[in-house]
Amino acid sequence: MSTKDVKRKLRAILSADVQGYSRLMGDDEVATVKTITEYRETLTSLVNQYTGRVVDSPGDNVLAVFGSVVDAVQCAVEIQNILKAKNEDLPENRRMIFRIGVNLGDVIQEEDRIYGDGVNIAARIEALADGGGICISGTAYDQIENKLALGYSFLGEHSVKNIAKPVRVYKVPMDPKDVGKKRGSKPWKRIAITAGVLLILAGTAAAVWNFYLRPDVKPASVEKMAFPLPDNPSIAVLAFDNLSGDPKQDYLGDGIAEDIITQLSQIHNLFVIARNSSFSYKGKKVKVRQVAEELGVKYVLEGSVQKSGDRVRITAQLVDAITGRHLWAHRYDRELKDFFAIQDEITREVVTELGVKLGEGEGVRLFGSSQNLEAWTYLNKALKQFRRFTPEGIFQARKLSKKAIELDPDFSGGYVMLGWTYLLPVRMGFSKSPREDLNRAEELANKTLALNDSDPAAKNMLGYICLVRRQHDKAIQQGQDAITLAPSVADSHAFLAESLLYAGRPEEAIGEMTKAMRLAPFYPAWYLWTLGQAYYMMGRFEEAIAAYKEFLQRIPNHRYPHFWMAVIYSAWGREEQARAEVAELLRISPKISLQMTEKRLLYKNKADKQRIIEAARKAGIPETPPLPLPTKPSIAVLPFVNMSDDPKQEYFVDGMTDDLITDLSKLSGILVIARNSTFTYKGKQVKVQKVSRDLGARYVVEGSVRKAGNNIRINAQLIDATTGHHLWAERYDGKLQNIFALQDEITRKIVSSLAMKLAASEQKDVKRPETESIEAYDALLKGYEYYFRGTVDDAVMAISYFEKAIELDQNYGRAYAALAKTYFWGPKIRREWYAKTGLNYRKNMARARHYLQMATKKPTSNSHQIASFMALQRRQYKKAMAEAELALSLEPNGAESNFNMGYVLVYLGRAEEGIGYLKKSIELDPLHPGWALFYLGLARFSMGQFDEAVELINRALTYNPKTHKMSGILAAAYAHLGRDEEARDTLQNYLRGFYYRPDLNAIMSDWPFKDPKVSDRLAEGLIKAGLPGQTSDYCKVIEENKLTGEEIRKLLFGRTRKGLLYGIETAPWSTSCTKDGRTEYMSASVYHTGKSWIEGDSVFFQDDTRSEYRKFSGEVYRNPDGTPERMNEYFIIYDRGIIPFSVEG
Repeated sequence: MSTKDVKRKLRAILSADVQGYSRLMGDDEVATVKTITEYRETLTSLVNQYTGRVVDSPGDNVLAVFGSVVDAVQCAVEIQNILKAKNEDLPENRRMIFRIGVNLGDVIQEEDRIYGDGVNIAARIEALADGGGICISGTAYDQIENKLALGYSFLGEHSVKNIAKPVRVYKVPMDPKDVGKKRGSKPWKRIAITAGVLLILAGTAAAVWNFYLRPDVKPASVEKMAFPLPDNPSIAVLAFDNLSGDPKQDYLGDGIAEDIITQLSQIHNLFVIARNSSFSYKGKKVKVRQVAEELGVKYVLEGSVQKSGDRVRITAQLVDAITGRHLWAHRYDRELKDFFAIQDEITREVVTELGVKLGEGEGVRLFGSSQNLEAWTYLNKALKQFRRFTPEGIFQARKLSKKAIELDPDFSGGYVMLGWTYLLPVRMGFSKSPREDLNRAEELANKTLALNDSDPAAKNMLGYICLVRRQHDKAIQQGQDAITLAPSVADSHAFLAESLLYAGRPEEAIGEMTKAMRLAPFYPAWYLWTLGQAYYMMGRFEEAIAAYKEFLQRIPNHRYPHFWMAVIYSAWGREEQARAEVAELLRISPKISLQMTEKRLLYKNKADKQRIIEAARKAGIPETPPLPLPTKPSIAVLPFVNMSDDPKQEYFVDGMTDDLITDLSKLSGILVIARNSTFTYKGKQVKVQKVSRDLGARYVVEGSVRKAGNNIRINAQLIDATTGHHLWAERYDGKLQNIFALQDEITRKIVSSLAMKLAASEQKDVKRPETESIEAYDALLKGYEYYFRGTVDDAVMAISYFEKAIELDQNYGRAYAALAKTYFWGPKIRREWYAKTGLNYRKNMARARHYLQMATKKPTSNSHQIASFMALQRRQYKKAMAEAELALSLEPNGAESNFNMGYVLVYLGRAEEGIGYLKKSIELDPLHPGWALFYLGLARFSMGQFDEAVELINRALTYNPKTHKMSGILAAAYAHLGRDEEARDTLQNYLRGFYYRPDLNAIMSDWPFKDPKVSDRLAEGLIKAGLPGQTSDYCKVIEENKLTGEEIRKLLFGRTRKGLLYGIETAPWSTSCTKDGRTEYMSASVYHTGKSWIEGDSVFFQDDTRSEYRKFSGEVYRNPDGTPERMNEYFIIYDRGIIPFSVEG
């Protein structure tokens, strides 16, 4: 190690470890690792919030370093408080209790590591702490004794190995009743009390000197000012000093200064520096001249507060910093009940001295207008907690705000503060119910304005609510209203800048943010976040990078500056720098992804959002967060490599891999990643650790196949992907006719390696084959090679091979299921299906049903899934559920069988249950989650959770961008949320997916919800989005309206039914049926005859001119909303959809 690499620094070191960690590991290793991982994340988050850095976390220990010992101790206290709350949810014997030591000392820094005496002392005093407690060294105590009113107990001096002098150690009491107490020997306690009295007297004398006998201050230099002086009178109000001797009374000085700032900010002819900046001098010995020059103001107001019993003394003075003269000074000795009157008097004196004339209707009002001091006290305590900007601080602020409202129900300030505690979690991304929180915030903002219609904070809140709802124009209007009410509130300009940015007006956003920064020279870091985005959208990349670098100087380990710098460098063409930023981003936030970040991009123009996402994707930011490893063994079977000389043998090797996946999916004790996801790695050199991260799989199977004539060699290996270690590797040699036995042997080897126990039925599942014909199996594999390519031409080729497999083995259930699947899904996936196959809808469905019927003789999970889909389309809900259950029983860990079950449950009105199966489907097929995400969105839509539905469906569309079906639900969800423009655009995209212009009934027939309330919710949303019609226009499938077989006979036989194709008046059709069932169908372009009959409660039709039609059937329902004029008094449900009609004769 060279000396140039070593840096010595004075740092505060925090060392923490778990009491009784060995016992916890011995009792339950898995639970202990899970808990310490969660607690370590909490510690790391808190350390980052207090501008510290975790430098090491081996085992149960955490070592962190801070630039300030005050930050370190405050962080330690919050860590213990939060972990105490977390432990309350655990059994007493499973609680994980930390001890913490804090030292201020010299450390040696080498790259990211630190060591030296400072670290050793921290570790030594940590060992002296009680469980759940904190000990600090004497050097730390000397720095914070008068800065943090925590109370300290001297534990004496203690020796530390290799340290020459003993170290003083102090205990920081965690019991609230001990806070503020300093404990030592009794004589010293009496001396301390006496000294305290003298200090208070000295403080009072100093106050008299400062405010009555004090000479003029040294004038500020206009030339040295950081900013030009504004045209209007400009003022900074400093936090009033607390002279009470009790740090708990700080809120009085802070509160009075903040209220005066709020009052003055509402006056249009004044320029008032924001609280953020003026309060940065709190607790510091600072000269008026320095304040004026750094903030760019002419006037400074400062003062003090001293409370004793029910009396209060407030002193204040106004200084002209340019001349150095005191313009006004006064001392108020009053009863505590006059506190608010004093505030108003000070504000009036300031306005008078500055010669400001109030405009018409412009009054000076107290923040929130409460005259209840206790309520006001709770509000100021809430503000202090809120400004920590942590989940814990915000939730604490919520409790305190509610208490303020209880004490004064007309306290508008309490309502606006409470509203922000609901809004900020949405803004920061940790709200559990964003829609409900937004609605609650909106209610509270409106309540605030009802009590005080000039509150800018309420207007800002409404503006941000509109922005989150993508109502950009409304958001901008609210922001402008807030500035009109209080032009000197910096945050109002910043909020308006954000709305302008997302509305696609970045240049105006920069202007408003510049104003905000002038009003708050020591502006908060989030101003830079918005400013950097605005520069980026303008193409001003250098300025954008500078903004984010300044952000990182303020908050060194924040993830979003690195995200944006990666985006900017990527768009700039600086790929190496972009990748470096991504590496740093993933170090700070390993779980970050485009999926997580995209929802925070509130851009009105989708092209703007897409430009950002594409740049982020190009930089290398992951699409999705890493998947957690499941509790049960999880395995990914990668495509085996074709080692044969003939590349045409790829289909055979892929088919073997696919079969191995299918066999393992039949076993309940293992989680098997689906083919769709594992085959994305085909032909790629990829590390198993990456596979594990991408797919959430602990184990990976990989191998190769060599086929030469009738001989075959298979090499296979099982790897623990978390470590890269091989669990086993085997070579299997055999004849082609023994291929099934070889596959079974590999499956059994995997099972035994994972120490799994199989049920008798599962042992049987591992031993198949489904055909004895190697040639039929070979044809099936070739068919699937074409099927998975996804084009119509390839599907046609697949059909030819599946048919060949059936010719070779007429009892081959898998081949029949493959044909049924191809015909059923073909037209749903590709619009050109009918043109390429030469089929029409009826012929296609006839083939699908025929092959499905043949497949059920030797059923597979696939055949049951298709039967389930078909039954659902016919609203045969019980059958759909039964088939879904059978499919799942055959492949409990199949991605498609779990998807199928979730899909059916959502339509059956059991969305909560369906969500679990859909999530498991994603877990099993993580790289192709599009349709599962869509049906998760559909589940949320059916439950009335429209925000969640929009988010999920938009995510689904990133995987399936050309799928118009998804846009129907999305359009309805947008409409219910009041996002009208997006609803209209999305509806048009949905309608473009049809080859005809559908009416409401044609659209609704495609969504087989069992619950009519959900169907109405969809219809209402589509109508709001712009689809013509009303909810009575579509046919509602309600079981009590279903006709029996006898009722159908009386209604249809010997009569004529008439209707309109797709509800179009120029496309009428009619069907006449004699009493003996002879049937004649006629429309503008079609005429055919056949025979109708009744089976059970269904009507069947057989075309007697086209044999491929075979039989078609349907169920008939009454339509209570129908009329003869609209020809929709009844409707029939069959494979093609829902056809309304009326009857004559």
